[in-house]
Formats: sequence, C-alpha cells, structure tokens
Amino acid sequence: MANQTCDIKSIREDLIEDISEKVVEDEVYTNISNLFKLFGDYNRVRIICALPSSRILCM
Repeated sequence: MANQTCDIKSIREDLIEDISEKVVEDEVYTNISNLFKLFGDYNRVRIICALPSSRILCM
C-alpha cells in the first residue's frame, strides 16, 4: 500500500474553531462509553429487554 498523505498544507482556522466549540466535556464521553459497555454484555441486554415485559418485578 502506497503512502497516502494529504498534499494540502492550509489550515482552516474557521473549521477548527467550529469543531472545537462542539466538543463536549470528557465526562460526557465517559458516560456514553459506559453505556455502550453495559450493552456490550449479552446477558445484560437480555435482562434489560425482559424487564419492560414483566410487571411483577419491582425495579
């Protein structure tokens, strides 16, 4: 595979500023990551899916 690099050397300060304003705090990324970890476990997903259909269980 050939070395593929961008030959454009300009920096779009306006784009960098726009993107920087949209970046959220690290805690948000941590929380989202933890949510995906929760759904990454097969048995946990089965339990979560079963809970709404069971009215007997207390949550």
